[in-house]
Amino acid sequence: MITLVLICYNNERFIEEAVVSAVSQSPEFAKIIVVDDCSTDGSLEIIERLQSQYREIQVIRHSVNQGPGAARNTGIALVETEFFCLLDGDDALMPEFSHCVHEFTKDRDIDLWSFEGVTYKNGALGG
Repeated sequence: MITLVLICYNNERFIEEAVVSAVSQSPEFAKIIVVDDCSTDGSLEIIERLQSQYREIQVIRHSVNQGPGAARNTGIALVETEFFCLLDGDDALMPEFSHCVHEFTKDRDIDLWSFEGVTYKNGALGG
């Protein structure tokens, strides 16, 4: 199983899409750890609403903003599965993401797997 660590700081416009893209994966993530890095917008309220709907979401909130590296480290410290992946609060996973990861990692001796994402902005492919 795989854990997803999703970090958030003032991602109110995007966080619901990010979380829904994570909970919609098949196979499911063992856990989705969402670390809110002391957002000052409505991000935390959205995350908590989604947490009440999806049992696999665990929410951690920093009491002071510490930056994305610290937020990732907070989430990584809570990972209990062999593999984990990272997602920023303004990104979303493609529907087949977890299936591809499971297929690629099974029966392989892998310590680190790095991949590149594709960005779409206003309907146009970006870099």
